[in-house]
Amino acid sequence: MKNKMNLKRNSPLLHVIILFILLNSISYYTLSLYEKQRMQEYRLDVFRVFLNFQSQVEIIVNDNSNLIVGYLTYLETNSDATEELSNRYLERLLSKQSTLIRNIGIIEDTTILWNYPSNGNSSAVGIDLSKIPSQRDDVLKVKKTLGSIFVGPVDLVQGGQGFITRVPIVRDNEYWGQISIVMDGNKFLNRLDNLSKSLDLEVAMFSKALSESTIFFGRSSILEDNPLTVDFEVFNSNWKIAFLPADGWDNEFFDIRYIRAILFIIIFIICYLAYNYLSTRKNLRKQAMTDYLTGLYNRNFLDKYFKDVESEVKNSKLYDKLLFVNLDIDKFKDINDNYGHKIGDEVLRSFSRNLQDIPVSNKTILRLGGDEFLAIIKLPIGADVSAIETIIKDRINYVFRLNRITLPIVSSVGFALFPDDSEDIDELISKSDLLMYEDKRRRRN
Repeated sequence: MKNKMNLKRNSPLLHVIILFILLNSISYYTLSLYEKQRMQEYRLDVFRVFLNFQSQVEIIVNDNSNLIVGYLTYLETNSDATEELSNRYLERLLSKQSTLIRNIGIIEDTTILWNYPSNGNSSAVGIDLSKIPSQRDDVLKVKKTLGSIFVGPVDLVQGGQGFITRVPIVRDNEYWGQISIVMDGNKFLNRLDNLSKSLDLEVAMFSKALSESTIFFGRSSILEDNPLTVDFEVFNSNWKIAFLPADGWDNEFFDIRYIRAILFIIIFIICYLAYNYLSTRKNLRKQAMTDYLTGLYNRNFLDKYFKDVESEVKNSKLYDKLLFVNLDIDKFKDINDNYGHKIGDEVLRSFSRNLQDIPVSNKTILRLGGDEFLAIIKLPIGADVSAIETIIKDRINYVFRLNRITLPIVSSVGFALFPDDSEDIDELISKSDLLMYEDKRRRRN
């Protein structure tokens, strides 16, 4: 049983399977790291493009808001400013500019005082924005914090949607009101659309969180395409932005399935060649230690085997002796002379099978050469050596039958015991050999 276990453990197929699994694991792990790195680099490149988009959006918002910096100073320092003077100032300021500004409103406290231009916006004058649900929180936030904010899209009182920059007006260190710079919602979104297309990006903007209910630009289903997401802050307001390449992620750019397939084939070929090499090497080793005619071990195997089994017996708690059994076939030369070598070979094969069938455990059978055989038996502690010898003697004499040939096979046998008779293998074989010839002579006489 142990010999079979060793054979399986040393099987070329087992070694090749382990090699195949190991190489595939290494290649899979390496390619996965490579794929991950390529994907990260690819996404980083897309993110760099988005930074350009973000910068352009900030410029659009800032340019439209910074136009009224001088106007804000004028209002803060002139308490007697009138709508007529204000409109004249803004007309000179904006007439030479290409902006997205729809209108600029002057709010005293939280109520719209006047709008520029008045045409199309006069309906909003006099409305208290703190009572408009869509604008109340933003107006009160500017009043409370004295900080500028950018919000949108907002449903405007005069109709339509806009993106509003609200800037506080402070007179004598106290809140007086605020300016609302309203960018046309459609024009602003069209500018974003053109900008994203020029950069080959698909962008979706969310006013509060990544949910369909808060999206104001782009398609909400972008969230299903594994986009990159960022928080975008402008004038104390936050947007959530999701983006990816305009044509979606280019999976083929970092798809390494073909590389995996090629590596798998290469590894398979390597393992196939390794299996052939190991199998050939094992077969050659086996041929060197195996008798070609009977399939039994030969003399080359004897020295290595004895070292192993000697150590096992000396260190074992199950076995304490080895029985050496030397055998040969009486008058085997006469069989070859009378019936030919082919029949002689068949007799040797038959005799080897007969030895292997002897009902004794832990035996190893070898053919030393010609008609000479050797059996080495590991004896359990307390084994009846005489009984085992009797079993062997009873099985080595039998009748050989092949076609019409019937031959009585008679064998001579000699026994030697390790370590009782000797601990040297040559002496043990020599002693069992002498006893075998004594047995042969005794039977002849």
